[in-house]
Amino acid sequence: DKEAGTLSVEAYLALLKATGDKRWKSRAVSAANYAETWIYIWNVKMPADDNDSGLQWKKNIPATGLQLISSGHSLADDYMAFDVDEYAKLYLLTKDAHYLNVAKLLLHNTKSMLALPGRIYDLRAPGWMQEHWSLAPMRGYGLHRGWLPWVSTSQLNGILGLKELSPHLYRQLSDNPDHHKKKN
Repeated sequence: DKEAGTLSVEAYLALLKATGDKRWKSRAVSAANYAETWIYIWNVKMPADDNDSGLQWKKNIPATGLQLISSGHSLADDYMAFDVDEYAKLYLLTKDAHYLNVAKLLLHNTKSMLALPGRIYDLRAPGWMQEHWSLAPMRGYGLHRGWLPWVSTSQLNGILGLKELSPHLYRQLSDNPDHHKKKN
């Protein structure tokens, strides 16, 4: 599954740092390329005839960036929010802008259904996020609505890991271009 790929990326990057042996870089690249094949890069729309108030993944919220969890079922989650910094690190190591694009996708699109003040998506409170959803039948629903701590941990790890890795890349990837527009 994708987690085997992402954990391998982390391990290979740690081995590269510890040993300086370049073979770990190529293995990290291979593992990252494998892991990203689990990412939805197209928007799977929710059923038009379903009531949005009943859907757990809401209509008009892009599904791009969700990741299939494993083979054998069709549930998707945002686990790879954890890996923003690994893809940013691969960008710094390889100078391949593709990894920067993946880091940006994981930084932003994995937060589409994060409950925020004024936008809690029928979750308990801001900061809550459901663990998983289905993008196949029963599209827009997961197996439960409970909050699991790993979801928040994964989100924070990616954000803080990127900030620690490179404050410059953190600002570059997290900057909202609309923030700089003059307000009337």
